[in-house]
This record gives sequence, structure tokens and C-alpha cells, in this order.
Amino acid sequence: MNGKREAGSYVEEAVELAEKAERGESVLHRSGFQVVQTARSRMALEMGIFSRFHPLVAMGWKRWRHRISYSSVQDFNTCQRMFFWKHVLRLNRSFLPSKAALIGVLFHKLIENLTLKVRGGTRGTPNLEEMLKQANFAAAEFLQERMREVRTNTGVLADWIVEEATREAQFAAAMVTGTWEDLERSKIVDLLADPEAELMTECLMGVRAGKLAGTIFGVAHGMEFIVRPDLVIRRKEGDVVLDFKTTSNSVEDFASVLLMDPQAWLYRLVMEALGYKVTEIRFVIVRKPTIRASSKETWRDFLERVVQWYRTKQEFEKVAVVRADPDYVNSAEWARWIGKVARFMNTRSLRLSDFPRTGVPKACLSVYGSRCPFYELCQAPPGALVDLIPAMYVQTEPKGVEDGDGD
Repeated sequence: MNGKREAGSYVEEAVELAEKAERGESVLHRSGFQVVQTARSRMALEMGIFSRFHPLVAMGWKRWRHRISYSSVQDFNTCQRMFFWKHVLRLNRSFLPSKAALIGVLFHKLIENLTLKVRGGTRGTPNLEEMLKQANFAAAEFLQERMREVRTNTGVLADWIVEEATREAQFAAAMVTGTWEDLERSKIVDLLADPEAELMTECLMGVRAGKLAGTIFGVAHGMEFIVRPDLVIRRKEGDVVLDFKTTSNSVEDFASVLLMDPQAWLYRLVMEALGYKVTEIRFVIVRKPTIRASSKETWRDFLERVVQWYRTKQEFEKVAVVRADPDYVNSAEWARWIGKVARFMNTRSLRLSDFPRTGVPKACLSVYGSRCPFYELCQAPPGALVDLIPAMYVQTEPKGVEDGDGD
């Protein structure tokens, strides 16, 4: 023995010490915290990135390296470095998700709340005053869920986070108020209001590749495929999947893209492997208003104007319901994409250097309609990451899933 230790042993020690710390056990042994700092430094050298911003980051990598979702495959094909920041480290620029994602989540939360009222016998178009009250509850519910997902130093949220979530919930409430009649005409409300149907909301589901039919997933051995439909309506005649989408562009153009979207194919693939009988997959597309708040009006006046904006539009301009057909999807091509990600994840050590910047340079400034949220990390020298990451980003916790047994 030459007295030197393998880098992997430091990683194991760091994880062990972090687990003890979380259980409240003392980690002050041998040279005290120096052991922890040395282990973290070695872990940084081994994995190609400093890990000081959270001692359990190695555990997070171990848990998540075998999960593949629709969005992760898309991000991998966009840029492998972005995939690393977003899906391996699970970093987020803010406690809150992007504005578009936040409005989408709050929109279907409000739809769920209205559904309960409809099932209780209350029908008719909701008024804005009623919806704004519901919005406050939806924002509070969302923040509670987010607190369980995001690692924070304290259990207290900054005022601006609460205010922003509430504001976006109120904006979503105006969207629901303005489009509710269109949703009723499209039979979505009747579908949700069926008293004999069981309603499942935002259920995270996963299945191992070994339980999926066909040999195209052989390369994905050990991988778990994840889907998270907004709503699942369980009926005797079969299960209906509803997924809500919001867009700032034409709903008709978006609908034509979603008609053969691979997401529908992945929904059916995973859910049927778990025992669901998927008979329909519907994408509900709602256009976001193109108007903006004026400095001369109150926020409440603006929300009233949002409702009126919807009422001046034709139905095809603001709402579309797409019945996706997974059989039309080029499943072989999509399986090749999955295989590419699976091979990569199964043969790499998940170092930062394993994930090159593969996106087009211009995409770094427009990947989400604006600059990539991880742009600063890619521009920074490696030595600066140890301070930059905890200063600018938060890390989300892995979630448990409804999954099938076996491999």
C-alpha cells in the first residue's frame, strides 16, 4: 500500500457522512469536518464538478441516472451540457419554474378545483371574483409542493416568491374564466365531471425497460421511463389522459404538431405496462393572451381585460382539443432517440466533461425563447462553479413514482 486512497472511497465516505448528518448523528470524528471537506474535494475531482453546494449531490446522481422522460430526451438532443445541468444535477435557476411552466401548472390546478365543484352539482361559467379566491389557494398548494421538491437552506420563502406565484395564479384564473365556456363546448368539462370516474392528478409514473414489450429497449436495460400526465380519468370503458398546454402562438399550429407527438406514445407505453387501459389521449391547448398590463391600470383591471380579450376571440383562436393517436407516431425513430440517451447514460461516469456543449451557439441565447438558464455556468471557468452554483441555482429533489415491479 502506498498510503493513497482511491477517489471512489472518498465519494463513499462523503455520502456516508452526509447520511449521518441528515439523521442528526455526529460526524465529528478523526479530524472533524476536515474529513467532510476532503471527501467533497475528492468527489469534485472525480466527478468533474465541485459538490460543495450540496453534500448529497452524489446520491442524487446515483438515484436519477437511470430515469428517462420525454423532456429529458428532448433536452439531450438540444444540448448535452444543458441535459447535465438540468437532469443530472437537477438545477433550477430559481425556486419557481419558468413563467410558462408555472402558468401551465396553476391553470390545470384551477381546472381541477372547478371540477370538484362541478361534480358537486355546481355548473355555469365561474366569475372572476370567485376564481381569484381559488387562485390564492392554488398558489399556496403549489408552493407547499414546491417546498418538498426544492432544497432550500431554510423553510421560509421570500415574499417575492409568494407574490409572484400568487400573481401568476391570478393570471391563470383569468385564463380559466375566459375559456371555461369553450372547455364546456369541447366536452372536457363533462368528461371531468363524470361522477363514476376516478380522477387522478399529476401522477408520476415509471416503468423499467425490462417490462416494456419489444427488443428496441434492450439497450436501455436498467433504465426507468417516466411520465407525468396532468390528469387521468379512470372509467369502466377505459382510461383517458388529459394534458394541458398553453401557448403564445396559434393554437391550430400547435395542435397540428401535437397530433403525432411522441409524448402520447410514451404515455400509452408506460401506462399500459403498469396495467392501465388507455383509450384516449387528449391535449388541451389554451392560448395565452397577447395583451400586456398597462402602468395606468390596476392589476385587477388588467385581469378583467384578459377575460374580455378571450370573449372577443373565436373558439378556434383560443382553445383546441387534440385527440392524439400514438399509432401514428414514428415509434422506431423515437426509440432510437431513447436508445441514444440510454447508451450514453449507461457508459459514462457522469462527469461534467462527459457532457459537451452540443447545442448550436445561437440556441444558447434562444433555447427557451430567451437565453438558456444555464448560460452562465457554461461560460464560467470550472473553478468558479463552486461559488456560482449555490449563489444562482437551487436543486430539486427526486420524486417517488408509481412503478411496476421487476426489471
